[in-house]
Formats: sequence, structure tokens, C-alpha cells
Amino acid sequence: MAPNQTDTPAERVLTIPEFCRRAAISRRYFDVLRQRGEAPTTVSIGRKRGVLESTATKWLRSLEEA
Repeated sequence: MAPNQTDTPAERVLTIPEFCRRAAISRRYFDVLRQRGEAPTTVSIGRKRGVLESTATKWLRSLEEA
């Protein structure tokens, strides 16, 4: 194993459409939230963007607490 690798599996990345389905919001509303700085943080995978599953879960839980 290389020095910087770990035994933990890679975290799943949700595509933006997958995240929107899970959050029950439209893609348009996701874009509005992103413009306001209220959307979850996204990551780049090549030329695509997605949301880490853990980030999506935390973001949805924060809405429940509000």
C-alpha cells in the first residue's frame, strides 16, 4: 500500500440530480441555493460536480434542526 493510502473505502459522490432527488428539490432551486451560498458544498470529479454523501446528509439534517 502506498504511504498516503488508507484502508477506508472511498466516499460515494452524489451527482447533482441524485442529490436533488434525495432532497426533494428541483435542479433550478439547487442553483438558486448555490447562488445564495446556501447549497451544500460540491466537489469536482473531472468535469462534473457532485455532493459527497456525508455532506448531503449533514445538509439535510441541518434543515430538520432549523
